[in-house]
Amino acid sequence: MEHYEKQETRCVDDDSDEMPGILAGSVVHMKVNPGSKIRNLVEYAKRRIKERETKQLTWNGAGKGTSKAISCAEIFKRLVLPNIKLHQITKIKFKRVEEIWKPKVEGLDVLKVNVDIPAISILLSKEPLDSFEPGYQPPGPFDVYWRGKIEDENSSENKTQKSKRGARTSVGKPDVKFQKKQKSHQDSNRAASAAYGKKETKQRKNEKRRASEETRRDAKGDERNKDKTLKQSVDSKKETGSDGNRTLHQPVQVNINVEEPMES
Repeated sequence: MEHYEKQETRCVDDDSDEMPGILAGSVVHMKVNPGSKIRNLVEYAKRRIKERETKQLTWNGAGKGTSKAISCAEIFKRLVLPNIKLHQITKIKFKRVEEIWKPKVEGLDVLKVNVDIPAISILLSKEPLDSFEPGYQPPGPFDVYWRGKIEDENSSENKTQKSKRGARTSVGKPDVKFQKKQKSHQDSNRAASAAYGKKETKQRKNEKRRASEETRRDAKGDERNKDKTLKQSVDSKKETGSDGNRTLHQPVQVNINVEEPMES
């Protein structure tokens, strides 16, 4: 597509009037684009909804304008809620958009590209709408739905906590079977932990005994080495004189003169 440039973008099908519950001739369609200003759209919608002939109003957004259309509808409802009660139906769909690409180089044809983008339509009506229609929301405070959700979650949490503590019968007495089962489970866990502790202490004792035996063996070996070195040093001293020279044992000649007795 480097040899093409986008020339035009147009919507193929605009089905804003196909929303369920729309009254022809008394509805105002608000189209929200990505560059639209929320303040201007909301102020214009406030003026139109106050008119007698205006009974319904729709907020329509596609692509990047989807989130802005939702914001406009919510702000608008909060501004007009104290005076006007509005029924709401929300529809999410895909919208077909046709893009026309013009060639930059001669000899190429014009391209038409069909793109499906996400879109949303929000119908706000003064008149009652079909409550069984998917996406229907009745008038009233905006936090009613979420309050109900929070209450349901709290009730489910309370039920789980009660079931953990012990089930209660209709008379108000505790469930004996559940308590026995829970107690046996606790006893088995304690016994398993005690057995594991005994096994661990036994292993520690064996390790200490082996370490003490090894130290004793090392000490005996050191004593033997000391005795051996001491004996060697003594033997070397015996063979060496005081002056450090080695003495040799040579035979000694002794001359004894014996005088003969003289004759008288």
